[in-house]
Amino acid sequence: MLKDKGLKKQFMLAVTCVAMVASMGALLVSCGGGNTEAAMEEAANESAATEPAEDTTYQHLSGEEVVALMESDDNAVLVDVREPLAYQYEHIVGAINVPQSKMAEQAESAFPDKDQTIILYCDYGGVSKIAAEDLVDMGYTNVIEFDGLEDWPGETEKDESIK
Repeated sequence: MLKDKGLKKQFMLAVTCVAMVASMGALLVSCGGGNTEAAMEEAANESAATEPAEDTTYQHLSGEEVVALMESDDNAVLVDVREPLAYQYEHIVGAINVPQSKMAEQAESAFPDKDQTIILYCDYGGVSKIAAEDLVDMGYTNVIEFDGLEDWPGETEKDESIK
Protein backbone atom coordinates (compact mmCIF):
# COMPACT_ATOMS: atom_id res chain seq x y z
CA MET A 1 0.00 0.00 0.00
CA LEU A 2 1.08 3.62 -0.50
CA LYS A 3 2.55 5.05 2.71
CA ASP A 4 3.19 8.66 1.58
CA LYS A 5 -0.03 10.72 1.88
CA GLY A 6 0.98 13.01 -1.02
CA LEU A 7 1.63 10.04 -3.28
CA LYS A 8 -1.65 8.46 -2.22
CA LYS A 9 -3.55 11.65 -3.11
CA GLN A 10 -1.89 11.83 -6.53
CA PHE A 11 -2.75 8.19 -7.19
CA MET A 12 -6.40 8.71 -6.21
CA LEU A 13 -6.60 11.83 -8.38
CA ALA A 14 -5.19 9.92 -11.37
CA VAL A 15 -7.67 7.06 -10.87
CA THR A 16 -10.55 9.55 -10.60
CA CYS A 17 -9.47 11.32 -13.81
CA VAL A 18 -9.23 8.04 -15.73
CA ALA A 19 -12.70 7.06 -14.50
CA MET A 20 -14.14 10.42 -15.56
CA VAL A 21 -12.62 10.20 -19.04
CA ALA A 22 -13.96 6.67 -19.48
CA SER A 23 -17.43 7.79 -18.35
CA MET A 24 -17.43 10.72 -20.75
CA GLY A 25 -16.37 8.47 -23.62
CA ALA A 26 -19.21 6.08 -22.88
CA LEU A 27 -21.66 8.98 -22.69
CA LEU A 28 -20.50 10.38 -26.05
CA VAL A 29 -20.83 7.01 -27.76
CA SER A 30 -24.30 6.43 -26.34
CA CYS A 31 -25.49 9.93 -27.33
CA GLY A 32 -24.22 9.47 -30.87
CA GLY A 33 -26.18 6.28 -31.31
CA GLY A 34 -23.05 4.60 -32.63
CA ASN A 35 -23.10 6.60 -35.90
CA THR A 36 -20.84 9.53 -35.09
CA GLU A 37 -19.77 9.96 -38.73
CA ALA A 38 -23.36 10.59 -39.83
CA ALA A 39 -23.91 12.95 -36.88
CA MET A 40 -20.79 14.93 -37.79
CA GLU A 41 -21.90 15.19 -41.42
CA GLU A 42 -25.35 16.39 -40.36
CA ALA A 43 -23.80 19.04 -38.08
CA ALA A 44 -21.56 20.24 -40.92
CA ASN A 45 -24.56 20.53 -43.25
CA GLU A 46 -26.51 22.52 -40.66
CA SER A 47 -23.52 24.82 -40.17
CA ALA A 48 -23.13 25.38 -43.91
CA ALA A 49 -26.81 26.23 -44.21
CA THR A 50 -26.46 29.07 -41.68
CA GLU A 51 -23.45 30.70 -43.38
CA PRO A 52 -24.08 33.64 -45.72
CA ALA A 53 -24.43 32.60 -49.35
CA GLU A 54 -22.47 35.50 -50.82
CA ASP A 55 -18.69 35.77 -50.76
CA THR A 56 -17.75 38.14 -47.94
CA THR A 57 -14.02 38.21 -48.45
CA TYR A 58 -11.56 40.36 -50.33
CA GLN A 59 -9.37 39.46 -53.31
CA HIS A 60 -5.57 39.44 -53.46
CA LEU A 61 -4.06 40.42 -56.80
CA SER A 62 -0.54 41.03 -58.08
CA GLY A 63 0.59 44.53 -58.97
CA GLU A 64 0.33 43.71 -62.68
CA GLU A 65 -3.22 42.40 -62.24
CA VAL A 66 -4.12 45.65 -60.48
CA VAL A 67 -2.74 47.71 -63.38
CA ALA A 68 -4.91 45.71 -65.81
CA LEU A 69 -7.96 46.06 -63.56
CA MET A 70 -7.52 49.82 -63.25
CA GLU A 71 -7.31 50.12 -67.04
CA SER A 72 -10.67 48.34 -67.38
CA ASP A 73 -12.54 49.80 -64.37
CA ASP A 74 -12.80 53.61 -64.49
CA ASN A 75 -14.56 53.72 -61.12
CA ALA A 76 -11.88 51.81 -59.21
CA VAL A 77 -10.17 53.76 -56.47
CA LEU A 78 -6.58 53.08 -55.44
CA VAL A 79 -5.99 53.57 -51.72
CA ASP A 80 -2.69 53.80 -49.84
CA VAL A 81 -3.48 52.61 -46.30
CA ARG A 82 -0.17 53.67 -44.76
CA GLU A 83 0.16 56.63 -42.42
CA PRO A 84 0.25 60.11 -44.04
CA LEU A 85 4.01 60.63 -43.72
CA ALA A 86 4.75 57.36 -45.56
CA TYR A 87 2.22 58.35 -48.23
CA GLN A 88 3.83 61.78 -48.61
CA TYR A 89 7.27 60.23 -48.96
CA GLU A 90 6.20 57.85 -51.76
CA HIS A 91 2.92 56.68 -53.19
CA ILE A 92 1.49 55.28 -56.40
CA VAL A 93 0.42 57.93 -58.89
CA GLY A 94 -3.32 58.55 -58.54
CA ALA A 95 -3.68 56.91 -55.12
CA ILE A 96 -5.54 58.55 -52.27
CA ASN A 97 -4.51 58.16 -48.63
CA VAL A 98 -6.88 56.63 -46.08
CA PRO A 99 -4.72 55.18 -43.29
CA GLN A 100 -5.75 51.79 -41.95
CA SER A 101 -5.73 53.32 -38.45
CA LYS A 102 -8.51 55.71 -39.58
CA MET A 103 -10.35 53.36 -41.96
CA ALA A 104 -13.36 52.77 -39.70
CA GLU A 105 -14.04 56.47 -39.26
CA GLN A 106 -13.22 57.63 -42.82
CA ALA A 107 -14.49 54.77 -45.01
CA GLU A 108 -18.09 55.90 -45.45
CA SER A 109 -17.12 59.41 -46.55
CA ALA A 110 -14.20 58.21 -48.71
CA PHE A 111 -16.15 55.33 -50.29
CA PRO A 112 -19.91 56.03 -50.20
CA ASP A 113 -20.62 53.29 -52.79
CA LYS A 114 -20.10 49.96 -51.02
CA ASP A 115 -20.01 48.16 -54.39
CA GLN A 116 -17.22 50.32 -55.84
CA THR A 117 -13.92 48.59 -56.61
CA ILE A 118 -11.55 49.57 -53.80
CA ILE A 119 -7.90 48.59 -54.26
CA LEU A 120 -5.75 48.78 -51.14
CA TYR A 121 -2.00 48.72 -50.75
CA CYS A 122 0.74 49.43 -48.22
CA ASP A 123 4.48 48.66 -48.33
CA TYR A 124 4.46 44.84 -48.27
CA GLY A 125 0.83 43.73 -47.90
CA GLY A 126 0.32 43.18 -44.17
CA VAL A 127 -1.50 46.42 -43.36
CA SER A 128 -3.54 46.34 -46.58
CA LYS A 129 -4.87 42.89 -45.63
CA ILE A 130 -6.06 44.26 -42.27
CA ALA A 131 -7.70 47.25 -44.00
CA ALA A 132 -9.36 44.90 -46.53
CA GLU A 133 -10.81 42.81 -43.70
CA ASP A 134 -12.06 46.02 -42.04
CA LEU A 135 -13.85 47.14 -45.20
CA VAL A 136 -15.42 43.72 -45.78
CA ASP A 137 -16.65 43.77 -42.17
CA MET A 138 -18.23 47.17 -42.90
CA GLY A 139 -20.17 45.71 -45.84
CA TYR A 140 -17.97 46.63 -48.80
CA THR A 141 -18.34 44.03 -51.54
CA ASN A 142 -15.57 44.67 -54.06
CA VAL A 143 -12.36 44.97 -52.02
CA ILE A 144 -8.97 44.09 -53.48
CA GLU A 145 -5.53 44.26 -51.91
CA PHE A 146 -2.07 43.72 -53.26
CA ASP A 147 1.41 43.61 -51.79
CA GLY A 148 2.07 47.28 -52.30
CA LEU A 149 4.98 49.34 -53.42
CA GLU A 150 7.25 46.30 -53.48
CA ASP A 151 4.98 44.67 -56.08
CA TRP A 152 4.02 47.77 -58.08
CA PRO A 153 5.19 47.81 -61.72
CA GLY A 154 3.96 51.35 -62.43
CA GLU A 155 4.97 54.87 -61.53
CA THR A 156 5.25 56.32 -58.05
CA GLU A 157 5.56 59.87 -56.78
CA LYS A 158 8.39 60.38 -54.32
CA ASP A 159 9.41 63.31 -52.13
CA GLU A 160 13.08 62.81 -51.24
CA SER A 161 12.99 65.77 -48.83
CA ILE A 162 10.95 63.69 -46.37
CA LYS A 163 13.14 61.40 -44.33
